[in-house]
Amino acid sequence: MTGRKPLSGAAWADAPDGRRILPAPVDTASSRYYGDVAQYFAAKAERMTGRGNQARTDADYSLEALLSAFSAPLGLTLDARNTSALAALMSQCREALLQNATDLAAASDFRKRPYVQLGETAFAGTDSPLSSSYPSVESEIGWGLALILTQVAPNRANDILQLGYRMGQSGIITGQHWATDITAARILASCMVARLNADPKIRSLLDAARQEYDSMAVDNP
Repeated sequence: MTGRKPLSGAAWADAPDGRRILPAPVDTASSRYYGDVAQYFAAKAERMTGRGNQARTDADYSLEALLSAFSAPLGLTLDARNTSALAALMSQCREALLQNATDLAAASDFRKRPYVQLGETAFAGTDSPLSSSYPSVESEIGWGLALILTQVAPNRANDILQLGYRMGQSGIITGQHWATDITAARILASCMVARLNADPKIRSLLDAARQEYDSMAVDNP
């Protein structure tokens, strides 16, 4: 998008523009909308289960929550002090992914959140009911960080990607996002990660994070 505010010293004017890559959000007159509704009610049945409790936790996409979430698949306890390089990488990428998703939300047609559209109560999440459901910010951040972190710890790629995928699905369970919003967010995240990998500052952060991980991981050869 043109006119984008520089992010943390980097120029993101050439970040992927979701309006040129993705279709518009699904309209209620589309047959795809009924698929979204069916998935909403199927996922709603999981709310009072352990998976529902996990979805509530996944609704928090602050840096602190993300460091905690990705600790298990990485096999490390991530925090700003003891894993400063990993935290710096995640912070910069989270900020870029967040901006990319919110830019698209502001520029695209507004889409009501599922619980708002269906006249129900929100199960979890802090996003405003007046903000657009499309695309899923949480999904772009979760999937994007998973793709980034597999480059840091390729030996743990399956666990990392499983978590990134779960974060997106959690948005359906909480009723914050439609399934098609989450699919769009994952595509946009993949585009944004490709852009991040071309940025010298991000590459430098990646190198530092790899060195830190390699020095601390107990299951490395």
